[in-house]
Amino acid sequence: MSKARRIAVYCLLIFIGGFCSSLFSEESVFRLKVRVAVANIRAAPATTSLIIAQVQKDTELVSHQKEGDWFRIEDLSEFSASGKAGYIHRSVVGVSPLAPVQAGKPEKPDENVEQVSRSEEEIGTEISWRLEKRTKSKPAEPRKDVRSVLNGGFVAFGLRAGLNMATMSFPEKGIMTTRTGIGIGLLMDIPMGRFLSIQPELAFTQKGAASNDYPLIAVRINYLEMPILLKMNVPVDIVRPFVIAGPAVALRLTGKYNDIKFFDFSMILGAGAAFRLSDSESILFDLRYTMGLSPIIKEAIGAFADIKSRVFSISLGYLFF
Repeated sequence: MSKARRIAVYCLLIFIGGFCSSLFSEESVFRLKVRVAVANIRAAPATTSLIIAQVQKDTELVSHQKEGDWFRIEDLSEFSASGKAGYIHRSVVGVSPLAPVQAGKPEKPDENVEQVSRSEEEIGTEISWRLEKRTKSKPAEPRKDVRSVLNGGFVAFGLRAGLNMATMSFPEKGIMTTRTGIGIGLLMDIPMGRFLSIQPELAFTQKGAASNDYPLIAVRINYLEMPILLKMNVPVDIVRPFVIAGPAVALRLTGKYNDIKFFDFSMILGAGAAFRLSDSESILFDLRYTMGLSPIIKEAIGAFADIKSRVFSISLGYLFF
């Protein structure tokens, strides 16, 4: 056989193979029906991925792609403003494979496959109903996103730093003026539900006051402060306002005078907001007022016996998982 004929035969075989492949190629299509009260559709095929839509029970969906235990849903315009594709888990839907579609031919439903699929779906629905009745389980609630700072449910850690404007209480008005200082520390956010959380902190903070008439109390005092704050959150999405309140104890580190007591007990009141950067990060902003509850000067008499610290603070923070 000449070289030209061999080349022609090879080309013919390649053409026939490609034609047969395209003729018998199949596309998998799945009909899905939600079996739980509310099912989450996520941005990626993972339980830690962001929830982009939620669908109610008995909602029917169509998937053209399966990745492990996840089905990809292309069109979400009916359930989400973004309309982007998402993934739903196999455990929350009934699956009915549709008849395969051959390339180049019109789609014809296979009645036998459809009949078997419906029977399997009915059996699965009946089993689920019997299990729910036996265990007396409540309807499934929407699952919270694992990494979302704004949804709550997981302990977060953070840093905060800001400016203090400190003074002291004194019977005579106009004697004490404010002295600026800094506050910087670590914090935790421990959720106690959708609205409440506990926020313990460990911070370096500067208190004191300025006074031209009483140099004894015109000092800057450095403390290691440990507040335990109750935090009430307003459950919105991108920006979450909050209010905080709770006690604090401060240990004196340094001071210009030894007449200052070692401990300072106070109450903190404040408000702020958390601004979400991503599913696992937020920026915090807060204003707080620290009101001293105990006198800070040792063995003081007269007007000095009841001097207490007062601090107004403004700070920024960073919260993460």
